[in-house]
Amino acid sequence: MFVHPIFPQEEWHQWIAKSKVRPPVTDELNQPSFALPQTFYIHYDEIDAQHEGLVEIINACLAKLVDGVLEDFEEPFEEFITQLATHFRHEESLMRDLEFSGLE
Repeated sequence: MFVHPIFPQEEWHQWIAKSKVRPPVTDELNQPSFALPQTFYIHYDEIDAQHEGLVEIINACLAKLVDGVLEDFEEPFEEFITQLATHFRHEESLMRDLEFSGLE
């Protein structure tokens, strides 16, 4: 189970439910794809770029969807997990440096 490093689990689920994350839309090639919601932009270039990169990897996984079945998506999915872990470590490090009070 995914646990966000900042939000307690219940708060995380409530936040996701309120966010602008929606099911995939269709891109120009008629493939399902996600776009990063504006609410995920924090106007910190490095973090925003990481968020965009994570969405790109999710879309690479979705590109492996063939007739409702994911085929050969393990490589982009492993990349997603690796980048997600790296992102959260970096985000936590920044919060620590900024003495963010919500960081436990």
